Amino acid sequence: MGQRHQLFVVAKIRNRYRTLAVAHRQWLYEMGPVERCLRLIQIFQAGPNQIPMKQELRAACEKADDFWTTDFEQPFPFIATCLLVGSSFEPGTGYQHRVHSLRFNVTLDQIDNNDGITIIDISDTTDIRYCFAFPNDWPRKPLKPLSALGYLVRYETTPGGDEDEDEDEHSEVEEGEQEDQEEATDQFKIEDYTTLIPPEYLSLPRYRLEKKRMITKDILRNWLNPTAGDDKSLDHDEQQAQLVGTKQSLREQTMEQLVDTLLRDPDQDPDAIAEARHLPDFALKLGNKISSLAAAHELPSSPTLVRCLGIAFDGQTEIDLSSMTQITPSLLVEAISSLLESGIVKSLDLSHLRQLSEKDLEGIVHTKSGLETLYILQMPQISLQCVGSLWAKNTAFKEIYHTDLFGRPLNLSHRYSNLVVGLQSPIISDTRNPIKNILFARALSKMYGGEPNLRKDDGITVDWQRSELGLSGSHKENHMFFSVFPINDMLLIPTKIINGLVNFLRCASTDSDSCALGESYFAGYTMVKSFASASPDKTDGSTTIGPFPNLLYKACSTAARTMSPLWPVPFPHLCPGELSIVIINEQAPSRRMEKTSPSKFRLAVASPKTADKSEGYQVQSLEAYLEGLTECSSGIQSEEVATLLQYWKQRMSFVGSCEVAEIDELLPTAEKNMAKVKQSRVWEIISDAWDRD
Repeated sequence: MGQRHQLFVVAKIRNRYRTLAVAHRQWLYEMGPVERCLRLIQIFQAGPNQIPMKQELRAACEKADDFWTTDFEQPFPFIATCLLVGSSFEPGTGYQHRVHSLRFNVTLDQIDNNDGITIIDISDTTDIRYCFAFPNDWPRKPLKPLSALGYLVRYETTPGGDEDEDEDEHSEVEEGEQEDQEEATDQFKIEDYTTLIPPEYLSLPRYRLEKKRMITKDILRNWLNPTAGDDKSLDHDEQQAQLVGTKQSLREQTMEQLVDTLLRDPDQDPDAIAEARHLPDFALKLGNKISSLAAAHELPSSPTLVRCLGIAFDGQTEIDLSSMTQITPSLLVEAISSLLESGIVKSLDLSHLRQLSEKDLEGIVHTKSGLETLYILQMPQISLQCVGSLWAKNTAFKEIYHTDLFGRPLNLSHRYSNLVVGLQSPIISDTRNPIKNILFARALSKMYGGEPNLRKDDGITVDWQRSELGLSGSHKENHMFFSVFPINDMLLIPTKIINGLVNFLRCASTDSDSCALGESYFAGYTMVKSFASASPDKTDGSTTIGPFPNLLYKACSTAARTMSPLWPVPFPHLCPGELSIVIINEQAPSRRMEKTSPSKFRLAVASPKTADKSEGYQVQSLEAYLEGLTECSSGIQSEEVATLLQYWKQRMSFVGSCEVAEIDELLPTAEKNMAKVKQSRVWEIISDAWDRD
């Protein structure tokens, strides 16, 4: 049904191009793939995403050949999360669309395609390659890489990408000459096709991908032919790097010998190290030598290693020890503890260090270290419970990267039962963040049968008690619904919460049809991607990728699969002191509305005054909540609070505040109506939908 497009992320893994993640998108055609491709390149090249990407590429290189044919859902969950966000979400333009994650090693003959494919090559994470292609004639004809302009021209001139049947293997042209002719046909000039391609491609330079490096035909051949030999050819840049690496001056050779002696000789005079550290570039050479020996599994566990590491990383705020997989745990713990004593290290990468235990980590990482970002990827011995404990004890943490944080939301094998258990007892809980849920209420003005009853701030006066809001999770004829979006299983600092809300409200407040919040699961997916692309820094951007909220993503996937208005998350058990963000969206009848149309967002932070809620709710504005944050509870300093407040007011001036009386009417009504529906019946319907699939 509809235009069907797939997006593949590939990389060169031990001289073979392998697929790492695949997504299926309905209604992605014409300019759509070009826009999504640019968004993906921006995400994959973003600085904060480099370390987790490189660690998953490293994990891919360690896989045996038979792994690539196994039935595994998402073995590279960070890369898959980047693909899902980039191919379906862009808050600045109001773009949000449902996207399906496919098995990572799905092949071209297993997909349903009629509008081409996008291929992203992340072998070099700082210089992403791309191409488009139409697989209609594959494998009868080789897959032909197309540039962005080439894709648009081919799409407009030959819908579906089918090529002229006259150009087949019966041509008299020699193979090499035929390839030269095909290359020539790809050299499209913009001025020759101005009547065929969308005008926005011509008017907005940022859409032009022509200056980006393209995937070549040789890469596609290597990727698509599993029986082909390894591609041992090197890029020009790789060849130059090897040539440079073979030329060493006498000074460099002497320096390398000195470094090697210091690392391998445990009886080396300590004074020699003290003298050597004053040599120009010694620390850099020492660090490079340590890294190269560690990567080759030749780094000795010498008593001098701790001191050498201290010299190599002296003054650095970002430290990568992920290559030191052969060092004994005791020596590694000593080295890490010594490095963190300075208090200036903000980012520490310990990925792949499987010799470290949970006890080791808890002893190393403590509040006084000042560490803000910790990478513990590809470390299955570290549980999510341990991650939660580390997060709770160190209020300086802004991010912890753990493979399971990204993998659990994408693993839908446990289906609805996993969601039920998770709602009752989440495997990881953020004790630093008192905000546990986002309660989203949507009212469509057409339920009033005419002109809506306007509020004093040009919003809509809603009679929540008569609306049957939340009944069966259904919006019925009046397009009203109430949904509970759990975020209690995310590691969130106030900055990420604000940036997540800004992403959601920016996207949902546009007049783009692609973000009409007409279903609970659609609003939920928008919230999922808003928080997954929320930066932990005080910057306005959405290219830093974090994990999906596990329970919320599973709820969206479950609700979307049933294609019914049932929302699988019941009204939460709200306790005094635990906060919920309430968002009320008053929406006009049509997404394509006039600017004067009464479409409003209102927001509040609410918590019940008593356990039985008999005295109603304590309600405050988001601004008041931020002003009440203290450094001891949230890890955020007063100047950061002031910056966040200013940022929120500048970007969200169109968002109003909820009145206490409205919250006291809205939440009890939604809770009462949702309680009328037996959850067993909800899950019976959802279970049937899974079984039919």
